Amino acid sequence: MDLLLRVRRAGGSVVAGADAPLDFVGISIHQNPRALVRHGFTPVEVLRTATTNAAEALGAGTLGVIRPGARADLLVVDGDPLRDVAAARVEQVLVDGHHHTVRELLAPYAGLPREPAPATAPEARPVAGCCRSRPATPR
Repeated sequence: MDLLLRVRRAGGSVVAGADAPLDFVGISIHQNPRALVRHGFTPVEVLRTATTNAAEALGAGTLGVIRPGARADLLVVDGDPLRDVAAARVEQVLVDGHHHTVRELLAPYAGLPREPAPATAPEARPVAGCCRSRPATPR
């Protein structure tokens, strides 16, 4: 987190995300902003990592902004994410200008088990030039 904060303070762009293969993406993407705030990012900076910065990194200038001509993808939250990122709860979603409630979006998954089957990680394989391909250093 310290490296990300230093990159941001030096004028670099940080994009929200997670590359943890043993975690569920939905959980990771919600934990990421909380961790960034806990480690020194402002709430505004955190929101930009998931919106404007992400769109710019993907070369998708009509995403992540609210302006004429941009895609009408918005989240309506209950709470103020500028005061407490973790306290803001999604209430409504607009995708391409079409309104959806959280209940409506979750309805197709209502019959599925709440606990997913345990995931197994693929066996790690050394990659040339990667730290895993070097012999372990004795302590």
